[in-house]
Amino acid sequence: KSVKYSISNSIISKFIESLSFTLTSSQLNAINDIKTSFEKSYPTKRLVQGDVGSGKTIVAAIASLYATTSKLQVAVLVPTEILADQHTESFKNLFSDLSINISCLKNKLKPSEKKLIMSSVSDGKIDILIGTHSLIGENVLFKNLGLVIIDEQHKFGINQRIKISSNNIKDFHPHEIYLSATPIPRSLSLVL
Repeated sequence: KSVKYSISNSIISKFIESLSFTLTSSQLNAINDIKTSFEKSYPTKRLVQGDVGSGKTIVAAIASLYATTSKLQVAVLVPTEILADQHTESFKNLFSDLSINISCLKNKLKPSEKKLIMSSVSDGKIDILIGTHSLIGENVLFKNLGLVIIDEQHKFGINQRIKISSNNIKDFHPHEIYLSATPIPRSLSLVL
């Protein structure tokens, strides 16, 4: 079972109109397919495949907005701290006009900072948590995890993907979106 999203179309439309660029037809198709998936009561897996610079991040951001307007949390798992910082900055810039609490969890943080982030996640105060393998840890429990986004998913094993999707206090499974410029056959078969 998954949570059936309650997406605010007006917030989504306003957000898309506020972008400094126009979405491509492929990006619009992707976000519409994802929206249809999220309105179902069972978890889905989607692979967003495109070359570097093709706009996978904006698709991931809009999917995250679907989750946050439905009062659900998002985990964005990335393989490196540089990528975690880039995504955190991108998401904060994109959502600067919205009251979405975005945080970044990575190994280089002080133990006290990590503890505060993990506490805020389990309390539901953080809407979008972006991070490296730190997100897979036993101590990272989401209050209301509705979406897991894994960037460069080929760099993570199957057990790691399963682990992050089960880091939910509530008894439901989040939807999963894998982003890749170079999907490996195993990723394609998982989605199929």
